[in-house]
Amino acid sequence: MPRLFWKFFTTIWLTMAATVGVIFLLVNFLQGVPFARELEEERRAIALNLTANVLARDGEDAATHFVRTSEETLPSGLTISKTAKADACTVPKTVDTRSVQKDGVCYQISLPVQATFTFDNIGPFIPWLAILISSTISAGALARYLIRPVVHLRDGLSALAHGRFDFRIGDKMAGRKDEVTALAHDFDSSAARLQELQDAQQRLFHDVSHELRSPLSRLQAAVGVLRQSPAKLGAMLDRMDREVERLDALVGEVLTLARLTAGSSRPLKTHTLDVIELLNEILGDAAFEAQAREVSITTSVE
Repeated sequence: MPRLFWKFFTTIWLTMAATVGVIFLLVNFLQGVPFARELEEERRAIALNLTANVLARDGEDAATHFVRTSEETLPSGLTISKTAKADACTVPKTVDTRSVQKDGVCYQISLPVQATFTFDNIGPFIPWLAILISSTISAGALARYLIRPVVHLRDGLSALAHGRFDFRIGDKMAGRKDEVTALAHDFDSSAARLQELQDAQQRLFHDVSHELRSPLSRLQAAVGVLRQSPAKLGAMLDRMDREVERLDALVGEVLTLARLTAGSSRPLKTHTLDVIELLNEILGDAAFEAQAREVSITTSVE
């Protein structure tokens, strides 16, 4: 599978493990139990109901004995008292009180109101707090991990858009080995290829301008010779025809090079070249151009 998949998988798994660890640490640090308040309310309700049942069945003495012998298990502060109010036993039961009528007497069983805030009160929120903290940290780390190479890619594309083909981002991946790193190296390869094409284009412009200037200068030289010596009309016309053919050949070669650069699938044609013949031709052109400056060129090439 792709490496980026495993990095996402590992990050999510570590987030869950960190959540469990944070819950464990918070529970031990705060000495709070998740859902402790609900458990305490259930414990108080059971204590009130048991005491009320004992009082209604066996009387006040039995209920008082039950409370005294169960102090270690029952919530502290449970009291049984008689009330003189005639309608006290008709009041619905509340979270902290029970009303029992026994032998014509109304008894009030009550527990003191719980404190407004304790560490146990935040027990139900510990799991959600742990999930929030761990998910925030992991989300921040994951976002930073993903956004950093995207920023480098954006900078690289911006550099390419401004013609800076020497810009590279592969060395900015900080040792990563995943699909994003492969994308960065592909970007570097594309930038290097664009730089090669730009350099080749610049060399082509230079070479074409140089090659076209040479036959044009010889044409100008032929025109100058004709103006000075009209008797050489035949020879100069042959020279001019030859230079025009060379210009036409150069244009054809430029078009061929353009097709090759565009990636044409046409097969290349090879030709045999006589280096001595080429050298004699170059020396002949040089000797012709040298006439305008009254310079003579001699060769010892057989």
